Formats: sequence, C-alpha cells, structure tokens
Amino acid sequence: MCSTLSTRLSRATVCPQNGRMCEKCLRAAVGATCSHCRKHRTVNFMTLDRDPLCKACCANPEANHSCPDCGCSVNGSGDYPCMSCGIKRTNVARQMGAQHLLTQQSVRQLYSDFIQWGNDTGRASKLATGAARYLQFLAKLDAELQQRQSALDGSLIVEIFTTEELRQMGLLSQLMAEMGLLNDNAMARRRRSDERLLAAKRSAIAGESWAEDIEMFEKALSTREPAISLRSHKAYMHAAIALLTQVKVRRATQVGQAALDKFVAKKPGLRASLSAFISHLNSLHELRLKLKPKSAKPIPLIRQVKYVRILIDGINSSLERPARLALTAKLLSKLLNAPLESILCLRHSDLDLKEFKSLKLDDRWCDLPERLRPIMAMLPSPNWLKGLDSDPLLFEGRILIDSLSTAAVEYHLKPVVRMKIGT
Repeated sequence: MCSTLSTRLSRATVCPQNGRMCEKCLRAAVGATCSHCRKHRTVNFMTLDRDPLCKACCANPEANHSCPDCGCSVNGSGDYPCMSCGIKRTNVARQMGAQHLLTQQSVRQLYSDFIQWGNDTGRASKLATGAARYLQFLAKLDAELQQRQSALDGSLIVEIFTTEELRQMGLLSQLMAEMGLLNDNAMARRRRSDERLLAAKRSAIAGESWAEDIEMFEKALSTREPAISLRSHKAYMHAAIALLTQVKVRRATQVGQAALDKFVAKKPGLRASLSAFISHLNSLHELRLKLKPKSAKPIPLIRQVKYVRILIDGINSSLERPARLALTAKLLSKLLNAPLESILCLRHSDLDLKEFKSLKLDDRWCDLPERLRPIMAMLPSPNWLKGLDSDPLLFEGRILIDSLSTAAVEYHLKPVVRMKIGT
C-alpha cells in the first residue's frame, strides 16, 4: 500500500486483495467514523449512501443514551459523553496531567482557573486547539516566578512577556485581564513594545563607528520642542540607522547627496522619517543635504466622498458587530479628521447616549451629522446595555481592556473597500 518499511504487517479479511499492510494502512482500509455513534470503529456495514456503520450500531441502529455530563441525547449505546463534553473532559485531563510541570502554586491555580473558565464560557474547543501554546506560556511564567522568588502580579507579567507574546496568548490574556492581572491597555503595551525595539536598535549598533552620531541625534530628539511621540521617535531612529547602514560610511558627516538620493530612491517609504535626521546633520555640521520633494497629488474631493459613501453603505449592510465597529471607527476618523488611534480609545462617556448628536474628542464636544445618528445608535456595547459595565470602550476588542487595533480595522476594511475605490 504505502511501501513503507514496517516490522509488523497484517492481512485484512474484508479486503484480501490489498495483501499484507502496515498498521496505518490497515486502519485506513478497515476503519472509519461510524455515521451513527460518530466513533472511529471497524466498518461492519456500508449503506447505499456510503455511510459506514460499526458492529454495535448495526445490531441496534436506533440506540441512543444521555450524556452523563450535560444530559443531551447522544447516538449510540454506552455511557460516553457528547462531543462537547468530551472536549471539556480532555481539557481537564490535560491540565491535571501537566501539573507536575509547574512548580508554583499560583501558576497551577491560574491554569486550573483558565481551563474551568474556558469550559464554562463555551471556549473548550479553542482551549483544546491551543493547549500546547498556553502550557508553554504558563511554563515560562512558572520558571520566571521560581527564579525571581516573587508573587504573581500584573507588573511581573508585562515585564516577562513582550507585547507580541501577550497577543499570542489570546484567551489566556483575556482571562488575566478579567482577573485584574493584566491592567495595561493596548496603548501602554504598544509603548513598551516601542521602548524594547529602541533598546534593541541601540544594542545592535553599539560597535559601529557612527554609533556616536546616532546617540547625538537621539539626544536632540529627546530635547525637541514640542516633544514628539515615542512612535515618531522610533521611526526617526529607524530611518537614520537604515541610512548609515546602507551608505557604509564611518561617520554621518561623510554622507553625500548622491548616496542620499540613491537611498531614498531605493526606500521611498523612509523619506518622511528621514527628514528629521537630515535637518539634524545640516544644522549640526553645516551640511547642505536635501531630500527631493515628493510629488503628491491631492486626492480629488469626489474620490473622498465616494470613500465615505462606501463606508456608510458597508455599515448599513448586514455586517457582524466587529466589522461594523471597524468601519464606524474609520468613518469617524475621516469625517472628524482625527487619528484613528484616538477614535478607537473613545468610551461610552464620550458619546451622547440619549440622542447621539455629539461626540467628545480631545476634551471637546463635536456635533455629528444627522445621517450618522442611526449608525452611532448601534455603538453601545452589549455589556453596557445589560448594566455589566458602567463605561466600556465604544470599539471593544477581543480582550476586556483593549479596543480594536488599527490592524483589525484594516482587516475588516479591505473586503468592503477593495476594488470599489477605483470603479
């Protein structure tokens, strides 16, 4: 059959034409999932519709029993649980079997609470799918607690795990947020991520001859008035380091106009971020470097109106709540000329929840067009409507303390806007 070398070959009486087979081919030839009890068994009978039946179901094709855990009706004889309860049992058994891998009682309790929470909230299948990943994160947390001899708290969690790791933890991060162990929102985690990236860049260029020039540039950025955001700081540093790495000079003063033009032509996306470093070099060393201006055509008004109309039509169509929230955030960002990040951080207290006529942005109330009021009326979250949360985020994300991310907005935006702007 498969031509794989095997120490054990067997012959099946139901298919003697196949000859002697290994265990894998034997199971594939004689076994299948019974169409009645949904158990993988030796096929005893095949119906005209090619539905396999096991021996027990052939003897009693109408057999069924109650699930011992939830009481629902399950096809087949016996006392085994339904599929959903079987997954829950597997989750608990896996958690009990992994207890010896964890030395800290607080982490063991967290693992136990995580399994119970997932099983009780309809997330058993997701827990089973990511079981190995969740256990890997818990093992890392356990090792760090053992090494530091400290208690489990939120400050230690954000110190141990990066922003990307917390995102990968998924449901585990959501539980820790609900338990109060993870209090930082997405903006705080983004800031920590940017700080770590900057520290990694400083470490990577420590041995370069032009590292002193980058250090002086960073000091100039830190004392700049008005102060720039950390995200802009990171972008400027990345562009400056990329330039000096590409042109291969010993000091920043040796960068020539030809080398600068070649670099910008190769990486035009860094043009805007590079302007701060070029201005710094010109003022500090009296150089005459210039960035060629980018020829940008203004977006026609009719195109902008069409974009807004597409967003409104998308919101009014039968979209699920996450997609509707994403499109609404993008629409408000366009109409109010506000950064998308600021829109995503809005809470229920920032919206006129009685008539939906105004929205508070940057401590200032803005009037909303009448056409937007039905759209804004769909924003209040289910938790707020049920009275479970007094002031939740308007654009809630997957984790309790998080809003939708800009990446999530773009994800939901693409299917709606793609191929429509150019038509």
